[in-house]
Amino acid sequence: TLASAYPTGVLVRDAAMSQSFYYIENGVRHPVTTKDILRLSFPRRPPVTMAQDTLMQFPEGSPTMLPTGTLVKTASDPTIFVITDGTRRPIATQETFQALGYKKENIITVDDATIDVHALGDPIEFYPLKK
Repeated sequence: TLASAYPTGVLVRDAAMSQSFYYIENGVRHPVTTKDILRLSFPRRPPVTMAQDTLMQFPEGSPTMLPTGTLVKTASDPTIFVITDGTRRPIATQETFQALGYKKENIITVDDATIDVHALGDPIEFYPLKK
Protein backbone atom coordinates (compact mmCIF):
# COMPACT_ATOMS: atom_id res chain seq x y z
CA THR A 1 0.00 0.00 0.00
CA LEU A 2 0.96 3.62 -0.37
CA ALA A 3 1.12 4.12 3.41
CA SER A 4 3.77 1.42 3.77
CA ALA A 5 5.80 2.45 0.72
CA TYR A 6 9.49 3.13 1.29
CA PRO A 7 9.81 2.23 5.00
CA THR A 8 13.56 2.99 4.89
CA GLY A 9 13.10 6.14 2.80
CA VAL A 10 13.94 7.19 -0.74
CA LEU A 11 15.13 10.49 -2.19
CA VAL A 12 13.00 11.42 -5.20
CA ARG A 13 13.36 13.98 -7.98
CA ASP A 14 10.13 15.21 -9.57
CA ALA A 15 10.29 14.20 -13.26
CA ALA A 16 8.27 17.25 -14.31
CA MET A 17 10.26 19.75 -12.21
CA SER A 18 13.87 18.55 -12.17
CA GLN A 19 14.90 20.87 -9.33
CA SER A 20 12.15 19.63 -6.96
CA PHE A 21 13.21 16.95 -4.49
CA TYR A 22 11.31 15.00 -1.87
CA TYR A 23 12.17 12.41 0.72
CA ILE A 24 9.51 9.70 0.91
CA GLU A 25 9.43 7.64 4.06
CA ASN A 26 6.63 5.39 5.33
CA GLY A 27 4.35 6.61 2.56
CA VAL A 28 4.75 10.34 3.35
CA ARG A 29 6.33 12.88 0.95
CA HIS A 30 8.61 15.39 2.70
CA PRO A 31 9.78 18.36 0.60
CA VAL A 32 13.51 19.04 0.46
CA THR A 33 13.30 22.82 0.32
CA THR A 34 16.91 23.93 -0.21
CA LYS A 35 20.07 22.76 -1.96
CA ASP A 36 21.91 22.87 1.38
CA ILE A 37 19.43 20.46 2.97
CA LEU A 38 19.71 18.20 -0.08
CA ARG A 39 23.52 18.22 0.09
CA LEU A 40 23.85 17.81 3.87
CA SER A 41 20.97 15.43 4.59
CA PHE A 42 21.51 13.06 1.65
CA PRO A 43 25.23 13.12 0.81
CA ARG A 44 25.36 9.57 -0.54
CA ARG A 45 21.82 9.02 -1.76
CA PRO A 46 21.30 9.49 -5.47
CA PRO A 47 17.74 10.55 -6.24
CA VAL A 48 15.27 8.34 -8.05
CA THR A 49 13.20 10.15 -10.71
CA MET A 50 9.46 9.72 -10.23
CA ALA A 51 6.54 10.88 -12.38
CA GLN A 52 4.76 13.84 -10.85
CA ASP A 53 1.35 12.15 -10.82
CA THR A 54 2.82 9.21 -8.87
CA LEU A 55 4.70 11.54 -6.52
CA MET A 56 1.58 13.56 -5.72
CA GLN A 57 -0.26 10.43 -4.58
CA PHE A 58 1.85 10.47 -1.41
CA PRO A 59 0.48 12.81 1.27
CA GLU A 60 2.78 15.75 2.00
CA GLY A 61 4.47 15.88 5.39
CA SER A 62 6.73 18.37 7.08
CA PRO A 63 9.83 19.66 5.30
CA THR A 64 13.05 17.69 5.54
CA MET A 65 15.43 19.11 8.16
CA LEU A 66 19.18 19.07 8.59
CA PRO A 67 20.56 16.20 10.67
CA THR A 68 20.69 16.64 14.44
CA GLY A 69 24.14 17.78 15.53
CA THR A 70 24.89 19.83 12.41
CA LEU A 71 26.65 23.13 13.17
CA VAL A 72 25.48 25.93 10.88
CA LYS A 73 25.61 29.67 10.35
CA THR A 74 24.75 32.02 7.51
CA ALA A 75 27.05 34.36 5.61
CA SER A 76 25.04 37.33 6.89
CA ASP A 77 24.98 36.41 10.61
CA PRO A 78 27.87 35.17 12.76
CA THR A 79 25.53 33.28 15.14
CA ILE A 80 26.39 29.59 15.25
CA PHE A 81 23.50 27.18 15.64
CA VAL A 82 23.40 23.48 16.41
CA ILE A 83 20.49 21.63 14.81
CA THR A 84 18.58 19.63 17.41
CA ASP A 85 15.50 17.61 16.41
CA GLY A 86 14.45 20.07 13.72
CA THR A 87 15.19 23.25 15.68
CA ARG A 88 18.15 25.59 15.46
CA ARG A 89 19.64 26.38 18.84
CA PRO A 90 22.06 29.29 19.06
CA ILE A 91 25.28 28.63 20.93
CA ALA A 92 25.31 31.43 23.49
CA THR A 93 29.03 32.13 23.79
CA GLN A 94 32.43 31.14 22.45
CA GLU A 95 33.13 29.63 25.90
CA THR A 96 30.08 27.38 25.50
CA PHE A 97 31.17 26.41 21.98
CA GLN A 98 34.63 25.36 23.21
CA ALA A 99 33.41 23.71 26.44
CA LEU A 100 31.09 21.45 24.46
CA GLY A 101 33.98 20.32 22.27
CA TYR A 102 32.78 21.86 19.03
CA LYS A 103 35.35 22.78 16.38
CA LYS A 104 35.25 25.77 14.03
CA GLU A 105 36.11 23.60 11.03
CA ASN A 106 32.80 21.75 11.52
CA ILE A 107 30.67 24.88 11.06
CA ILE A 108 28.84 24.85 7.72
CA THR A 109 27.71 28.10 6.12
CA VAL A 110 24.21 27.70 4.67
CA ASP A 111 21.73 30.06 3.05
CA ASP A 112 19.06 31.92 5.02
CA ALA A 113 16.28 29.71 3.64
CA THR A 114 17.97 26.63 5.11
CA ILE A 115 18.22 28.24 8.55
CA ASP A 116 14.62 29.45 8.35
CA VAL A 117 13.23 25.93 7.81
CA HIS A 118 14.28 25.18 11.40
CA ALA A 119 12.33 26.81 14.22
CA LEU A 120 14.40 28.85 16.66
CA GLY A 121 15.00 26.92 19.88
CA ASP A 122 16.45 27.84 23.25
CA PRO A 123 20.08 28.98 23.36
CA ILE A 124 22.68 26.44 24.41
CA GLU A 125 24.50 27.74 27.44
CA PHE A 126 27.36 26.34 29.48
CA TYR A 127 27.72 26.91 33.17
CA PRO A 128 31.04 25.62 34.52
CA LEU A 129 30.94 23.86 37.86
CA LYS A 130 32.19 26.02 40.67
CA LYS A 131 34.86 24.57 42.89
